[in-house]
Amino acid sequence: MLRIRVVTGTLLCVLGGWIPAARAGPVDLRLSNARGLHGPTADVRDAAGGTLVAWHVVRPGTGADIVLHRIGAGGAAAGAWKVADVLVCGAAGDQWHPAIAGDGAGGAYVVWEDARAAVADGAGARSDIYAHHVDADGLLDPRWPAAGRRIGREHGLELNPVVVEDGAGGIWIAWDDLSGETGRVLARHVDGAPDRGRFDSPPTIVCAAADEQDSPVLVADSVGTVLVVWRDHRASDHATLCATRLLASGAADPRWPREGLVVSGGGDVADPAARPDGNGGAWIAWTERRTDDGDVFAQHVLASGVADPAWAAAGVAVCAAPGSQDAPTLLDDGRGGVVLAWQDGRVAGQQNVYATRLLASGARDPAWAKDGIAVSTAAAWQVGPRIVTDREGGTLVTWLDGREAAPTRAYAGRVLASGVVDPAWEKGGIAFGAAADGAPALVPDGQGGALATWHTLDGTWANGIDTDGPSGHVRALWTLGFAAPAPNPSSHHVRFAFTLPVRERVLLEVFDIAGRRVTTLENGVGDAGPHQVRWDLRAGDGHRVYSGVYFARLAVPDRVLNRRIVVIQ
Repeated sequence: MLRIRVVTGTLLCVLGGWIPAARAGPVDLRLSNARGLHGPTADVRDAAGGTLVAWHVVRPGTGADIVLHRIGAGGAAAGAWKVADVLVCGAAGDQWHPAIAGDGAGGAYVVWEDARAAVADGAGARSDIYAHHVDADGLLDPRWPAAGRRIGREHGLELNPVVVEDGAGGIWIAWDDLSGETGRVLARHVDGAPDRGRFDSPPTIVCAAADEQDSPVLVADSVGTVLVVWRDHRASDHATLCATRLLASGAADPRWPREGLVVSGGGDVADPAARPDGNGGAWIAWTERRTDDGDVFAQHVLASGVADPAWAAAGVAVCAAPGSQDAPTLLDDGRGGVVLAWQDGRVAGQQNVYATRLLASGARDPAWAKDGIAVSTAAAWQVGPRIVTDREGGTLVTWLDGREAAPTRAYAGRVLASGVVDPAWEKGGIAFGAAADGAPALVPDGQGGALATWHTLDGTWANGIDTDGPSGHVRALWTLGFAAPAPNPSSHHVRFAFTLPVRERVLLEVFDIAGRRVTTLENGVGDAGPHQVRWDLRAGDGHRVYSGVYFARLAVPDRVLNRRIVVIQ
């Protein structure tokens, strides 16, 4: 039985019942339908306003491969790319743990751990660092070997690659090299020349001091040069934190101490993080166990190779609350200071997220609470904080949250520039993503908000986070939409444009004023993103329709949208 219902002047035609309720809340954008186990994401903004996302996926029978995906400006799938997913490397053995940096021209460099040599010679513990370049059209750079270029100096055990742009179309790469008796941090500069797929010189040994170095962090401080921060085991009973500056040639800046500047105190350090200060130096943060389970410290290093004399010589104690404080992240807030966030164990049996702001002098911003403000103190645990600056000078924070018994989920919160948690946001943060198996990666979206990506074991996902409106909200990259038909009125043809938030079944039909179906324009499964359909003003039997009023009906599994069309023949 056909039932017709008029709502706010729009004729809605539904077979067998009333229109189902509208979908509630934002819908996560699934970045890939690739089957297999998905690993953590690595993100970077590209020169065209989009976001490049890399991850590894373990496919049945083939091992782990590296995939690169582009989200266009505003969430458009792939943008200018011919395909959304690029298989960066599918060589034998496992390729995993990718890192990514833009090339300044809309493309990206992807770096990863690669075990193809272990398969080739049957060795067990073998891992090399490889890289590839993908251009702005989403194509593998033909100047590079088809399966990527080995970056390291020899087959051995190379792990934990990190990469940053060099400001001139190239990149700096650093990694842990455990090939010899003593672990070293190695680095290589890949410039933007046409032969950038070739490497004729060996990588740079960042520090040759006795004992091991590991856990490199890179900061691009100016065109062609880079700051390297690492954990150093030259002290017999603990790891210290050191930094140096490398010139474009790979040589150490002669102004810096020969074996690096020690920036930490006398405790064991972990979790180094660093960001550029905009003047050739860097803000550095880390966890250090001086008196208890670990506190967060920070230092400002100048381009000249010395610690900022306004800061404490062994770093500023960012938080000295009871319990452990670790996994710090930080950013230059654009107002002369630095914002930090970390996971905090001051409450027994919990891990929560806290944040603070330091002034250029190294002093805590007096508007911010001593030992940090609580971004989330929900039950159980919140870990892996990431931060970006929003359009109003505040800070958007994301983390992985275990307050629910299952599943774990991604959450977001906001701290105002005044040093308080935004009271308009839900206390304890806003959940996004139906589930998450790791802390989300976070990058600015170019519109004053942020784009978060994360993984579950069977998929890779994305969503937007914004501050518009009276309260913060998660902004779906794609929401269901049905644009006004054009031209309208029409005597020749009509274009229908609609967007789908996820890959799902879609039905687009045209009805006359009496509710009779005139034609079906779309009936199948559509991908997430924009779609266009053209109607030539013909009925399903091929004859041209008469002048009058018609209604286009777009239906997905849990929602229906309608548009009015006037035909003039």
